Amino acid sequence: MKQFNSTKILMDRSKMFEKYLGKPEEYKEGKISFPSFKNNCTLSYSSKNNIMSRNYYLSLQTEVDNSSTSSKRSLCYLNRLGSWRFKGEDSKLKSLCQKLQNNLGIKKLLTSTDLESASIISENGKIRLILNLYGGGFSAVMLPPIKINIGIPSDQISPSAKLLKTLTEEIKKIA
Repeated sequence: MKQFNSTKILMDRSKMFEKYLGKPEEYKEGKISFPSFKNNCTLSYSSKNNIMSRNYYLSLQTEVDNSSTSSKRSLCYLNRLGSWRFKGEDSKLKSLCQKLQNNLGIKKLLTSTDLESASIISENGKIRLILNLYGGGFSAVMLPPIKINIGIPSDQISPSAKLLKTLTEEIKKIA
């Protein structure tokens, strides 16, 4: 039986994004970096426990420096209904969250991108954008103990990268 290799899968996924995010760097500490992308984007897995399995989602992340950010954590996230919600005290992030809610271009990108979650976190002088994609990860099932590779459709790569770039530009406007 063939051995399951999550590192190899992540490296293969990074090659799919190369056209849009630049050449990926070597795998380090569970992440692959795209240094040519503004603000150094990383590709990794984020996990979520379910009843009989653990799902690992392909996660695109980037950070923007923001000296005016308070040390307290504020969060702007996309809920299941496709609406942006805000929790916290950062007034700039709150205004960004409201702006994203009313931006038709971003709404159109969101409908063409298959996301598990999207969040923007403001904390300790940085604003971090996290996009967790449905495709591209894997699922570890308890009974029987197997790991299932979840493919990412090629038509999801471009909208995901474009959404990452668009949201990063919106974040830079408030930083």
